[in-house]
Amino acid sequence: MAGQAAPWPNLSPTTLLFFPLLLIFSVCPPASAGAEEGEALLRFKATLSGPGADLPSWIPGPAPCNVNDTTWDGVICFNSHIWGLQLEGKGLAGRLDIGPLVALRALRTISFMRNDLEGPLPEVGRLGALKAVYLSGNRFSGEIPDATFAGMRSLKKLFLSDNQFTGTIPASIAGLGKMLEVRLDHNRFTGRIPEFSQPGLEIIDVSFNSLEGPIPDRLSKLDPALFQGNPNLCGAPLTVTCAEKGRPKPGLSGWLLALIIIAAVILLLALLALLVVLLRSRDDKVAVMGRPSSKKPHEAAEKLEQGNAPRRHLSSSEVRGSGRRGGKDGDHGRLAFVQEGRGRFELHDLLRASAEVLGSGNFGSSFKAVLSSGPTVVVKRFKEMNSVGREDFCEHMRRLGRLSHPNLLPLLAYYYRKEEKLLITEFIANGSLAHMLHVLANYKK
Repeated sequence: MAGQAAPWPNLSPTTLLFFPLLLIFSVCPPASAGAEEGEALLRFKATLSGPGADLPSWIPGPAPCNVNDTTWDGVICFNSHIWGLQLEGKGLAGRLDIGPLVALRALRTISFMRNDLEGPLPEVGRLGALKAVYLSGNRFSGEIPDATFAGMRSLKKLFLSDNQFTGTIPASIAGLGKMLEVRLDHNRFTGRIPEFSQPGLEIIDVSFNSLEGPIPDRLSKLDPALFQGNPNLCGAPLTVTCAEKGRPKPGLSGWLLALIIIAAVILLLALLALLVVLLRSRDDKVAVMGRPSSKKPHEAAEKLEQGNAPRRHLSSSEVRGSGRRGGKDGDHGRLAFVQEGRGRFELHDLLRASAEVLGSGNFGSSFKAVLSSGPTVVVKRFKEMNSVGREDFCEHMRRLGRLSHPNLLPLLAYYYRKEEKLLITEFIANGSLAHMLHVLANYKK
């Protein structure tokens, strides 16, 4: 059409003839490129050591990549080029020389995690096109120069955890604008955390190092677990506040706080145990006290006949505890009388009375109580009747009160409590059964 310029006006006919060939070679790389990448991998294999360094699938001859497929162990292919190396947990040892990998122009990711590699950090900066570097779980050590990652502008993920790196965190990491995830935990880094300002940074794990100072504001909303194990770090998201000079405010250390908590728990348990002991001892207190005589039965009987039995006053704390509970007869410190027309007295009269130990047995003890104004009575305390209910006990006492026989001491009153049962009878000064069995028997001999 007139007035229109011909396409490619400056190209000669010869150039137009070879243009399709140039297009084909630009899309499909020659086979020699794959061979060169294979030779680079074989040179890299020669630098490896350790149980897994033989890599039997890495052999000379065929190219490592067939479009996106490969038979070479640990090789990742994309578009007939080596895109990544993933030699994890292979038992590789010694130093890692990545110099031969510089020839792999399409290499974007390397992973040598969980091996036994050692020495300084490899010169990953020579592989400037890398997007991910995974070197965790080895024994790399030493300081990392600040400018190590300066030229790696495509780097998005950096894993250096579980190694032995020392010194400060390289400042060049903070200048990588595409960084998404950084893991530097379980090393020996010191100093302060650089000012990370990458907008897409999601995770930066610096836990269990020896870092200090305030956490940058850009990282204040991350998980606190990413900063634990650094005693001298302060500021959000940690609960440790910073002092004026950027150091944590003095306070209780973790182990001291744990000791205080343990001591408080032990003290609380001791107080509870003491309270239980006190409650049991209070329940075990008797209303009428008096230790049974340790003397032989016939000696005690002679003492009783001669009027030399030990004499004491009843303790108010001993009897008052027996009268604090209840709601019917024999409770609230009151005695229940079963004989009409007899002189009445109250429990507090027994408190002021002097007492003698008459004897003791498997079922309880007996005491002679001389009231200040009133009769002399015998108080029998039973200790093996705790299972008897109130109604049954009171019914039996009323029946005993109705009994009348010349050879039976009349029951005057009784007292009931779950842990304490008292029977009050008249006192007859005609000796005792112990006297009849032992003293008179010995006298007849």
